[in-house]
Amino acid sequence: MATLEKIRQKSVLLIVVIGVALLAFIIGDFISSSRSIFGNDRTVASVGSEKIDIVEFQNRYNEATQQMQGNSQNIDHAVLQEQLLESMVQETLMNNEVDALGIEVSENELTEYMVGKGANYQMMQFAQQVGAESPAQLYDMVNNPSNYGANEEQIAPVREQLLKIEKQMEQSLKFSKVQSLVIGCLQANALDKKAINADNNIYAINLVKKSFAELKESDFEVSDKEINAEYAKQKELYKLDTEVRDINYIVVDIKPSDADEAEGAKIFEEALADLRENKGVANANQNENLVVKESTVTTARVTNPKIKEFLASAQPEQLSEVSHVGDRYSVTKLIGSKVETDSVRINIVVAEGDSARQDTILAKLNAGTTLEQIAKEKGVTVAQQDQWMNLMDLNAQDAEAKAKILNAGAGYFVLNSGAQGAVLCNVAEKKAAKTQYDIVEVSYTVIPSEKTTQDLRDKLQSFIIANNKQDKFVAEAVNAGFQAMNARLTNDMPQIGNIKDSRKALQWVFGAKEGEVSVIFDTDNGNKILSVALERIVPEGYVPASDKDVKAQLSAKVRTDKMAAKLIEDYSGKANDLAGYAAVMSSKVDTTTVNFNEPFIAMAGYEPELAGEIVGSKVGKLYGPVKGASGVYVYQVNSVDEKGPQLSDEEAANRFMQRFGGYAVAGARRNQTPLMLQILRQNTKIKNNLIKFF
Repeated sequence: MATLEKIRQKSVLLIVVIGVALLAFIIGDFISSSRSIFGNDRTVASVGSEKIDIVEFQNRYNEATQQMQGNSQNIDHAVLQEQLLESMVQETLMNNEVDALGIEVSENELTEYMVGKGANYQMMQFAQQVGAESPAQLYDMVNNPSNYGANEEQIAPVREQLLKIEKQMEQSLKFSKVQSLVIGCLQANALDKKAINADNNIYAINLVKKSFAELKESDFEVSDKEINAEYAKQKELYKLDTEVRDINYIVVDIKPSDADEAEGAKIFEEALADLRENKGVANANQNENLVVKESTVTTARVTNPKIKEFLASAQPEQLSEVSHVGDRYSVTKLIGSKVETDSVRINIVVAEGDSARQDTILAKLNAGTTLEQIAKEKGVTVAQQDQWMNLMDLNAQDAEAKAKILNAGAGYFVLNSGAQGAVLCNVAEKKAAKTQYDIVEVSYTVIPSEKTTQDLRDKLQSFIIANNKQDKFVAEAVNAGFQAMNARLTNDMPQIGNIKDSRKALQWVFGAKEGEVSVIFDTDNGNKILSVALERIVPEGYVPASDKDVKAQLSAKVRTDKMAAKLIEDYSGKANDLAGYAAVMSSKVDTTTVNFNEPFIAMAGYEPELAGEIVGSKVGKLYGPVKGASGVYVYQVNSVDEKGPQLSDEEAANRFMQRFGGYAVAGARRNQTPLMLQILRQNTKIKNNLIKFF
């Protein structure tokens, strides 16, 4: 839509405005906060030759932070920053692909997508947020504000948001076209569909296993030469696209001491005495140590069986037994009870206009006008239709409305009204009256005192001073009452060991030298303290075979290969049937079934390669000994059930597309980056500089 160039010239609309953030395609999650330190380099990340500027990132981050605050979401800022940057990297990868393919979106396509009959749901949502009945009406408001009583000041933020949405919608359409091209290129052919059905075949087998666990590892020594030879075969598995750093770290939870617990018990006992002596909870409300939660419940809504039992026999002003779970003490006090309807099924209509207009709409409803008909009236909105409302959820400010609902008869009545409009209500059904209990839960959570916090900090600080080198940091941790854990870090990680607010410690790691030990970092909103020791730096390239983890993996692989070779040599040709092999292998014959789609085999374990071999085997033929993941096997296929869940051509094609074809490559799987984007990443040099700014 050459669209909004016209809008920039004109004044517009009404209403309040929004924080809608539309992120295109599969490029997901949001963003967040923190502070940045700007240097001369403004590049927060590079994607090939493309650069993502810190100012652009900061703008996205600010928008997301506002939305997060509006939704009262609480998440580690560093995590959100990495999520935001990842989404921007993915957008850049896709935009590069769009440019390379020459993909464009026509004005008609964009217009249809934004205001047509099949308008995007996000556009529909935005229109409703600003008071328009449809996206088309929203554009009419923007172009003809005087028809809606709007001025330039009111419309300016709507216009700005609409321009952003238009740009995002255009990008989304381009990305969808790339996705469609990928899906179209990777369709199932006749052989693919046949293979999908063959994968459903069930193979009934008998097998004999000799487990590697029955052998002594000491009998199969592994030399450095053998490790290096295996490393040469698997070297690509150990390729690093970025530098990694191995660390050890100690994290200490800031928890209440025994003295804190004793003081907490005393404070709560004083609160209990007051609750017993005085009616209500006025004093408890004035006590800053306590949390007081008032509510009205029925026994059906009480999940704690002890409180449910307490309410069944309690008298007003009586206290329940004290609950003490962890550092939290709580008690429930019964204030009183009543028998009253707790739920009603209602219809609510909002009628804009003066009192005369309100009366007209009310009269029409009570004369039999349906909700579908009344919704067509100008300025009328059906806010709720046949929805159940729990009256116990209403607070004290809603007492008048609650009374009106409880006393309502047939027809509609005015629930609330003002000079600009009214809320009209109809109670279609009331549930039977139930006993309702007015209760108050009074709780106290013991928190660490300043002395406890300082003692824990002093203990860790003394340990760091005495053990200020990485090797001593690890060796002496247990003796000092700590546990030294390890982790492998890259500079694009937001946290150390999933510890919230540990980004500062991670920044220290990437500025430290091998063997250094950090100062104490406050993390997890002050609930934990952390110290880190840098063990080693592994540069970009390949993790060497001498790396302890790599060496351990390669040693295990070489050892199992040796074990398999020895067992196969010992047992090959030593029998003519399974019973014979069971005897010479000191084992037994097991019976089970195998399906190509399931690499776990009963009686064998996780054996994907063995499952693959069995699927290609002939019925009645004896196979083995063959190497598996956890032992060697001799097996025989007894029968193949091809009558399992056979799929139609259409079903088989769809299964192929979901597992191997276009949908698998182009689509987003739960908590995973689409394979299409993973492929683009592998072919693009990406550098993350976020750690320099936040």
